[in-house]
Amino acid sequence: MNRQRLKILLIEDNPDDAELLQEILSESAVGQWEVVNVERLSAALQCLSESAFDVVLSDISLPDAKGLETVIRIHEAAPEVPLLVLTGLDDEALGLEALRRGAQDYLVKDQINQSLLVRAIRYAIERTQTQKQLSESEQRFRAIFNQTFQFMALLSPEGKILEANQTILDWLEKSKAEVTNCPLEETQWWSRSPQVQARLKNAIAAAAAGRFVRMEVEQVETNDIVSAVDFSIKPVINEGRVLLLIAEGRDISDRLSIEKSLRRQVAAVEAATDGIAIFNQDSEYIYLNDAYLQLYGYSDATTLIGKTWRELSSLEENQQFEQNTFPLLWENGQWRGEAIGKKRDGTTFPAEIGLTLIDQDGFICVCRDITQRKQAETEVLKALAQEKELNQLKSDFVSMLSHDFRNPLATIRSSAELLEHYGHKSTAEKKHLYFDRIKTSIKNMTALLDEVLLISSAEAGKLRCQPAPLDLEKFCYELLEELQVSAGEHYQLIFVPPPNNVDKPALPCFDESLLRHIFGNLLSNAIKYSPQGGRICWQLTYEKGGAIFQVQDAGIGIPPSEKSRLFESFHRASNVGKIPGTGLGLAIVKKCVDVHGGLIEFESTPGVGTTFIVVLPLGRDEV
Repeated sequence: MNRQRLKILLIEDNPDDAELLQEILSESAVGQWEVVNVERLSAALQCLSESAFDVVLSDISLPDAKGLETVIRIHEAAPEVPLLVLTGLDDEALGLEALRRGAQDYLVKDQINQSLLVRAIRYAIERTQTQKQLSESEQRFRAIFNQTFQFMALLSPEGKILEANQTILDWLEKSKAEVTNCPLEETQWWSRSPQVQARLKNAIAAAAAGRFVRMEVEQVETNDIVSAVDFSIKPVINEGRVLLLIAEGRDISDRLSIEKSLRRQVAAVEAATDGIAIFNQDSEYIYLNDAYLQLYGYSDATTLIGKTWRELSSLEENQQFEQNTFPLLWENGQWRGEAIGKKRDGTTFPAEIGLTLIDQDGFICVCRDITQRKQAETEVLKALAQEKELNQLKSDFVSMLSHDFRNPLATIRSSAELLEHYGHKSTAEKKHLYFDRIKTSIKNMTALLDEVLLISSAEAGKLRCQPAPLDLEKFCYELLEELQVSAGEHYQLIFVPPPNNVDKPALPCFDESLLRHIFGNLLSNAIKYSPQGGRICWQLTYEKGGAIFQVQDAGIGIPPSEKSRLFESFHRASNVGKIPGTGLGLAIVKKCVDVHGGLIEFESTPGVGTTFIVVLPLGRDEV
């Protein structure tokens, strides 16, 4: 008990008893006391009307009042002031009756000591304060209960009406006394139809078993007018046991036709469960619904009652609310927006928040978890980015086709026209040159179409690996020889076979066609992007059941910022300049390596060169 000065009204007509009580209080080290002593009830009532007292100590027998009359009149005059009754008789029956009539406690004078008196005063004050708070809380929620436009009733698990708000009483055209303890299904509206009555009984039984029940019920009135009620029953469960049922309903007859046309939309909206909390003017929780508790990971409202909203927000979010949100709420009376909520376990989630002022007494918060909406927004943005990228790929593809097909077609056309118009004047050598140009152009166009078809097949999941025994070193020498012929004398293409001390597989299995696509493209790129010529090395070795290939050049290299996009279709590095290409080669290489069950890596330094490393497993079955 704190040391604040308490004002006590002592009603005692015996001077010795009065002096003894004051002496006991003065010697107490627990608190400070201001005692006003009067001898008659009339004087006491006048004091109570003129001054405020923290507690009343009264003899039950006074010159102008006897017995319980003293208790009744003091309680009527000051019902909020705790009353302790003093009696000279150890009469338990009298004491209990005094408690029923408004006293907080009773003390027998001959048994009073300092500890007992101080404790009784302290407990009386605390109990009175608690009762006042409970009374105010009950009045507040009863006002909500009675003023809502919805039908509301509290039912026993058997379906008997324990409490009913005024709305449902008006709807049933009954008084509270008429419906109390009456089974809900026997009230006037529900009992008109056996089918409706049976539905209600089943709903009550389901709710009593712990399930939430909601239904729409229609009744045909005696005048053939259809009335409808949107009705629900929610069980109140404590420790697995249903204590009572909350029945809610609203008359939807006037909007029946509209609701039928919008039934799906209404059901979707009403199925959403929003968290609702009420805060006082100090931003402390005074009420939270179950949805709010579940949203933030709590199971008991008392854990948060009396605490502020800051408990469920990060420091950064608290500052945002203090500096921006609440000034707008105080100015406009409401605020809508998004925030980051913090659950009891410390995890966070995006929330949509609505705040509404309640006069100057606090505000209401309605919130919902929008994690799925945020994820959907992210997916939409991702889809838009993918669509944009796809459109760019289409544009690049069309641009590539128009460029890389136009050149060989132009060569074919010019050569054909020369043969057509001047063939009779041309030498056999000239004619052979024109035919070679046409063949080369056709070959280039065919190769380009093959690349496009290969990419398309891979994208559709139709590219297959068909391994067969292959003399790998012979394959490498032959491919390198083909490329050396086309590369010219400025390039030195070297193949480095595995060292003799390396265990070589007898005849490994590979898909020769895929290998041609892989290393034909890698070696062609090494030649193409080494415009000054030079040495290109192709090395083969075996290790841990796999073949390891390295293709190394001393060409222009790859810019670091573009390495992550190197294997994308139609992508070409920014430093290629006017070197021709389709942007499909490395994309084909990557897909062929993947379908062969291998992996590809590279190292590159602009202006120094690039090394591609390809690892392929030995002896794969067909995939």
